[in-house]
Amino acid sequence: MIQHKSKFVVLGLLVGFAGTLLAQTNNNSPYSISGLGILSPNDFMHQRMMGGLNTAMDSSGSFAFSNPASLNNVTLTDMEFGTSLDNVRQTSGTARNDYNTGRFDYVGLGIPLSLKRKIGLGVGLSQFSNVDYFITNDGVEDSVNTQTAFEGTGGLYQFQLALGFQIYKGWSAGWNTSPIIGTVVSNIDKNYESTPNKFSFRSKTTDYYSGFSHRAGVQYNGRLKNNIHHSFGVSYGFGSELEVNTDKFIRTYNSAGNFFIDTVLRKSDEARTLSLPSSFSVGYSIGDRKHWLLGIQYSSQGWSDFTDLNNQSNYFDQNTYSIGGYFQAKGYGEEEYAGRKERNKNYFKVVRFYYGLSYSNLYMNSFSEQVDELGINFGLGLPIIRSTYVEEKKKIGVISRVNVGVGYQQRGNSDNGLIKENIFQIRIGTNFNDKWFTKRKYQ
Repeated sequence: MIQHKSKFVVLGLLVGFAGTLLAQTNNNSPYSISGLGILSPNDFMHQRMMGGLNTAMDSSGSFAFSNPASLNNVTLTDMEFGTSLDNVRQTSGTARNDYNTGRFDYVGLGIPLSLKRKIGLGVGLSQFSNVDYFITNDGVEDSVNTQTAFEGTGGLYQFQLALGFQIYKGWSAGWNTSPIIGTVVSNIDKNYESTPNKFSFRSKTTDYYSGFSHRAGVQYNGRLKNNIHHSFGVSYGFGSELEVNTDKFIRTYNSAGNFFIDTVLRKSDEARTLSLPSSFSVGYSIGDRKHWLLGIQYSSQGWSDFTDLNNQSNYFDQNTYSIGGYFQAKGYGEEEYAGRKERNKNYFKVVRFYYGLSYSNLYMNSFSEQVDELGINFGLGLPIIRSTYVEEKKKIGVISRVNVGVGYQQRGNSDNGLIKENIFQIRIGTNFNDKWFTKRKYQ
């Protein structure tokens, strides 16, 4: 009983820590000025290290919120936690900017509700989108030099509640409902230099978002010859609506910026509705589960029908193509690693090597051009091997992993005065598997 209590304490601390880090996320990308900002991937670190494969994954030690049907495979309680560090270089035709940033990505928990009926429950907290930009523009109005600064911060976050279950031998289905909340603050500061005829002003707009998203998924897991397994998965995210409440505040100030002169506007607009587009993902993977896996995936989101809060509708459909997988020298089974000596002897043989490649046409519009993003990923799954009891006299070996990887992303280009972002990422994720709930034989 004490052991179970300690696990819930650890989970509570992780969720609290996640909430603190979510508020500190910082990307500083000018592309986040568009729409809802830069969309965050809805997968775990080891899936990102495989190029983002998350729709057709047959694994008893993990799952994916992007296809809730995968929860039917969970046989042990699975706790996922991920964070990443970025080194970013932004270049244009005339300038360069380098900076480092870190962020929390997600916390997730998969729980087997019924091993007999293959029913699994998933809960998690993750970022939906991120807004963080600072852009300045110098100009001249009526022979007066001006400097305008555009700044945005905040983002949207989602709490995910998913259920997966078997509907027929090899076939499973699932449903994911995600409450979405968030706040985005947009500031405009326009400064008229040294003129008594025009007042400089600062405008602050705060948008409060709330709503739900829903996703359904289907997955098939089958076996071919020579103990080769394959999986096929499809998921569909239904179009949904967000309610947006807006506060706006405008003040004038002296050109030196020492004090404010007057409040020009202060109002709260009536709630508006923002429609989120539907999405679709299909994937296929093949492997022997123990030594190797190879998968491909295609995902699409219909942002070309999206209209933002400024009534702008010049967005593109976002498409992502992924390929990746993993390999390791030696397979493992439950009975193989019950002993400490055997576990230590074969440790490096069960280190997992991840690889993946992805290419995306992002939904943002930059000077009537669609923004492209290329991702190259590698990683290691470092095993934590231990024994546990699943019944009074049945002891099995359980493998968890600390996943450490690197990724390179190239977003946009520097042609026609645009900005190219080269992003080098360090990714750290945990994939802890354990038997949390064991039915007592004796009361």
